[in-house]
Amino acid sequence: MLTKDRQPAKKSLSGEVLEKIQQEKIKPKPKWEFTLKNIILGAVFSLSVIIGSLISSVLIYMLVNSDWDLHHYIGHSLLKLFFIIY
Repeated sequence: MLTKDRQPAKKSLSGEVLEKIQQEKIKPKPKWEFTLKNIILGAVFSLSVIIGSLISSVLIYMLVNSDWDLHHYIGHSLLKLFFIIY
């Protein structure tokens, strides 16, 4: 089929896609694959939130219950304590 300019007409994009699908016998992915992927991603996200919460609670516990009274061992100089800590 020729256009007014005597050049072959270009195939439409949808026609090209449809032809490729028919030639390569492409089948759509079933819905259960997408559902399973979403469930797995949700489970991994939930597990990472739970693990992060546990790690945060352990860190807070360790900070609260650590021995912050180092100045008794060093003396009464806060400047010495500052330089030892940092």
